[in-house]
Order: sequence, then structure tokens, then C-alpha cells
Amino acid sequence: MEIIKLIPACKDYLWGGTKLKTEYNKKTDLEKLAETWEISVHRDGASLVDGKDCTLNEYLDNNPGYLGTACPDGLPILAKLIDSAQSLSIQVHPGEEYAQKYENDHGKTESWFVVSSEPGSFIYFGVNREVTRVELKKAIEDNTILDYLNKIYVKPGDFILIEAGTIHAIGEGLLICEVQQNSNVTYRMYDYDRKDANGNKRQLHVDKALDVSIMKPIEGAVGTVDPEKTTPMIDCDLFTTEYFVAKGCSDSLTDETSFTGFIFLDGCGTIAFKEKCYDYRKGDTFMVPAENGVVKVTGNGKAIKIRIKQSKEAA
Repeated sequence: MEIIKLIPACKDYLWGGTKLKTEYNKKTDLEKLAETWEISVHRDGASLVDGKDCTLNEYLDNNPGYLGTACPDGLPILAKLIDSAQSLSIQVHPGEEYAQKYENDHGKTESWFVVSSEPGSFIYFGVNREVTRVELKKAIEDNTILDYLNKIYVKPGDFILIEAGTIHAIGEGLLICEVQQNSNVTYRMYDYDRKDANGNKRQLHVDKALDVSIMKPIEGAVGTVDPEKTTPMIDCDLFTTEYFVAKGCSDSLTDETSFTGFIFLDGCGTIAFKEKCYDYRKGDTFMVPAENGVVKVTGNGKAIKIRIKQSKEAA
């Protein structure tokens, strides 16, 4: 099996900007580009495999074992780049049980890495004090919900894990690399009374959001990478992420447990696995098969590296 380059699915949500087109080489006719689904087999937007004339879903079906022993049920993650020219809605994602029961989809725990930011950029992460369902619903109705949220100012290199059930939002002026469960279930709690292209207010999902929301402050902290050094970031039961820095020629070991994903955020050079080699530049995404070997990355690249953890039952 071989290393592959991916072409993302593109999304034009109303809060999106143009940085992914102008700075990260994304090709699309969309005026606004809010998200690129870099590594995705989701029914709402699958990646394509460069040079293969097929979706990532089709490629994986034809290459059993590509994902590794940690992925017996298919690709469990979805990786994105997000450009928030405006703030995203105040939202929450359900856990696995609720999502399967009510949405026929997976739950959604996600992680964020801040690629770039504008001065004063922030995120919302959970509530800032314990609240009741009644209090939170009233706060949504009278437009005071922001007063109940934990506001965190962030900068490039910061990262955080957002567990399912955590009320959250990405603020204005951020470019984020997100790694999440393979899900597209979002419950909007509050959306600043914004209207869509047809002049209608966007749908809220208040009751479902309150069903799954964690109503007390969450123990979770923003971490920060060394911008010039490979740095481990998220290590949860679902996946691991690493800030990967190539200097000259850097090696990354692979094995049979998991594929390895690389989303390049800066720099240029080459990425090679066994006999196949690609040039890369800022904005390119690759997948490496779950085989014993070495990925060789040359140049001055900086990337988010993604792997799936082997479950304790399968280990």
C-alpha cells in the first residue's frame, strides 16, 4: 500500500472567510470557504484521492487493512481546516449513545489547534459556573448566554480537547485545524440572531443541546506547542495528535496499528513512504498506510500528525 494525497470537501457556511483559498491553496468556486474536510469519509462530504478518480471511501474499500488494526470499523475521525471570519454559533455535540439513538451518526469529541489568529481572538469552552437547565434555557431566550460561558483568549500554537457535551464556540478571526470523531452532528444553542442567504434565522436545537450539555465548569486547559519542535498534543481514547516539525530530513515511524495523517500548515518539501514521494506545500494533506516503515519528510514543513489509538480490548 502507498502514501496518498487528499483533496478536501469544501463547505461555505455563512461565517467563513477566504484565507483557505488565498493562503492555503484550496481550489473551489465557493465565494466563502468556511471549512475544508481534509480527511473525511462522512456522507456529508468525503475527501477525494488525488490522481485516483475516487473518493477516500472507495479507495479504502479497495485497500483493506490501510487504516490499521485500531480501525476495525472504518475511519473513525474527520480532520478539517476552519476559517472563522465571523464567530461560530454557541453549540454542543452529543456523545456516542445520544447521537446513535437520535441522529444515526456518531458522537463528537473534537480537538482544536490554532494555526493563526487575529488580535483578541478567543474561544468559548464550557460554562464558567454551575447552572441548571432552566437557567441556561432562559439565558438563551433573553440573549445572555454569553455571560455564562468560559471565554479563553488564544494564539497560534495553542491546542485544546473539546469533549462531547462541552458547550463551545470558535470566535472570530481564527484559523483552526480540527481533528474530531467522524460525525456531523451539531446542536446550535445560540447564533446571534443571524440570518441565512434567504433572510431566515438559522435553525437552533435548544432542547437537544440542553439534553447533552455539561452544566458545570470543565477541567480542561489550553496547551501550547514549541513552534520549532515536534510536540505531542492530544492523547485521548479516540486519537492522538502531534505538532510535527521537519528540519532538513525528519523521520516518522509507522506500524500496523494505525494509518498516519499529515496536514501541512506551513513550509514546503517532500514526503515519502517506501517507493512513493510527493512534493508538499502549505495546505496539503496526506495519508500513510498502517504498515511498518518510515515516513521521510524533507524541507521546513510544519504539520499536524494524526493517529488512532488501539483499544484496550484489541491490544
